[in-house]
Amino acid sequence: MARFIERFDARRERCWIAAVNGEVVGSVFLVEHAKTVGQLRLWTNSVLLLAARHIYRKAGFRITHKERHRSCGRDLVGETWEPAL
Repeated sequence: MARFIERFDARRERCWIAAVNGEVVGSVFLVEHAKTVGQLRLWTNSVLLLAARHIYRKAGFRITHKERHRSCGRDLVGETWEPAL
């Protein structure tokens, strides 16, 4: 999110944040990948975001990159999902 805010172009990019009872439960970012190409930032992790992973898989997305990190006090594996084209 910090990188999005630092590089934000209000003419071409957007962010939507979903909340339930005032608690953030998800987000999606549309960012400029190239002058004529947008990119949906579909990042999740292997443990905490199981529903998101299910939605991505069902929509035909596949994992293209994994990276270990520590977040929410836990050791996690971040995942980048992309559509199978």
